[in-house]
Amino acid sequence: MPCSNLIHSDSSFLLTIGITLNPEKLTARTREALLNATQSARDHNHSSILPAHLGLALLAQQQGIVYPSLDRLGVNPIELRRRLEAVI
Repeated sequence: MPCSNLIHSDSSFLLTIGITLNPEKLTARTREALLNATQSARDHNHSSILPAHLGLALLAQQQGIVYPSLDRLGVNPIELRRRLEAVI
């Protein structure tokens, strides 16, 4: 989803794929992850938000559900972060 097409308005996030997300229905952590992924893409001069941007944004939320989920799956979050950073 190109960054220029992720538009925040008072009522919704509009995504390139034509889905309208009402931010009021998203959790605060989900909104934070989407905004951080968007900013990461911009910071790296990428025209699209990659799964790696979103993955890193989710890994930055150490109090969220990502770390316990990765632990249950046997995935090392530090190694995952390193690999995602290599993609970006």
